Amino acid sequence: MADFCVDCWNKLNDTNCPPSKFILSRNLELCEGCGEYKRVIDIELDDELKFFKRNFSTIVFWRIKRLFRRF
Repeated sequence: MADFCVDCWNKLNDTNCPPSKFILSRNLELCEGCGEYKRVIDIELDDELKFFKRNFSTIVFWRIKRLFRRF
């Protein structure tokens, strides 16, 4: 599988997607588009996964609060 940074991905697909639309690698890896070591795209988020990622901490907080309210 080809590894591209967000800049090269946008150039190849003629888009202007922000980095928040992707899950990027934790470490610097070689981008196959520009040949530089950058964080490359691991997964492109769809809208449902993006919603879950944004609201996960809120969901967990309210579940824990409800759990401790019973004691």
